[in-house]
Order: sequence, then structure tokens, then C-alpha cells
Amino acid sequence: MAVEFQKPLSPKERQERNRREMTEAILAAARVIMRRDGVAALNLHEIARMVGVQTSALYKYFPGKAAIYDELYRRGMTLIYERLQAVYAEYPPSWERLRAWAETRMAFAQENPDLEHILFGRDVPGFTPSEDSMALSRQRLDSARQTMQEVIDAGIIAPGVPVERALDLFLAVTSGITMQHLANEPHLPVGQGRFGSLIPDALDLFRSTWSRQRSGPAQSDNTLKGGNDRAANPSGDRGG
Repeated sequence: MAVEFQKPLSPKERQERNRREMTEAILAAARVIMRRDGVAALNLHEIARMVGVQTSALYKYFPGKAAIYDELYRRGMTLIYERLQAVYAEYPPSWERLRAWAETRMAFAQENPDLEHILFGRDVPGFTPSEDSMALSRQRLDSARQTMQEVIDAGIIAPGVPVERALDLFLAVTSGITMQHLANEPHLPVGQGRFGSLIPDALDLFRSTWSRQRSGPAQSDNTLKGGNDRAANPSGDRGG
């Protein structure tokens, strides 16, 4: 029987591996603290205690607490962007796409409450994402704007306002529902609870107004009926 041989890592490779592992440990500890004590309660001394190093050792990996927040912001924005891109690709322009968009947004927040607050809240006094991180936010917002425009161009909705305003209204409503769900019943899955079940009702409100602007009857969408049974821009605005 042939014996597999794995070449030992070089000193540089071991150093890089160890650095990656410590970086991930620091970020994981930071998220534990933020979920436990609140996003603004992040403490370098507590992170160091949890990962088993002196506080001064953390500066080999991050120049300060703001850099940890910024890395988590970047990772969170990348994660939600990828999830929403999958929704846009799966659903053609339709009310079903808008429903899946809102549900995915809520599911992300429920699974990642710490990242939700970093991305879309102002919980950390003085924290401003770096330009590289804000570029990801603008990319996400541009993608959302294009997606809303596709729904308009397909004749699904006619909001009667510029696409930017229609998008802002959609984000404000769905983000508000999401935050209320997290604040009141975060243990319940999307589609359940006082606020978690409101997405179909919110879309019905949009449809009653935006479809009325169109000529002809409003689009029928049975997927929204009984839906309760279903289990950041160039100015620096962190849009939901």
C-alpha cells in the first residue's frame, strides 16, 4: 500500500498559518463578546484573555479595536452581498423576488445579530468603516438598485418615484421589520412571531400602491397569500 507523504510546511508557511489561525481566533472572540455584551462593549483585554495572549500581542494582528470592527464590517458586508446575489439570481423580477429579498435580509440579521448592528447600526461611537469597506457597501447598494430597477422594467411595479426612492422605502420598511423582530422575538424563525410574520403584509401594502400606478389589473401572486406560514452608499449612509 502506498504511503501518502505530505511535505512539511516551511517556516514561512507555518508563520502564515499561525497568523491566520490567530486572526480568526481574535475575530471569533470579538463576536462572542459582542453577542454577549453588545457591539459597543468590545474590549481588547477580554479578547486577549479569551485567546490566551497578552493584550499587547493583539497589535501584531490588528492596530486597534477599530480595525477589528472594520474587518468584521467587511466580512459581514461580503456575506450579505453574496446571499442577496444568490436571491437575485434565483428569482426573476417578481413579487416573489422581493419577498425572498426581505426574508433573506431578516435571516441574515437573525443569524448574525452582531454583524447586523455593525453594518446597519450606529452602535459604536466614533467607528467609521474604512474606504475599502465602504466600497463593498456601495457595491451592495448598487446591486440592490439594479435589482429594483429590473423589477420596475419588467412591469411588476410602478412606484411613481425614482428607483433610488423606491429602493430606500423598501429597505426602510423591511429593515424596520427586521430590527423589531430581533428586538422582540429573535428566537423565532423568519415568518413567525409578531414582527417576523409581517413581510407578506408589508409587500401587500407596497403592491396595493405600486401596482395601482400601472395600467391594467394588479399582478396576482399567490405565493404571498398565506405567506405567514413560511417558516451603505457613496455618502456613507449604511442603508439596510
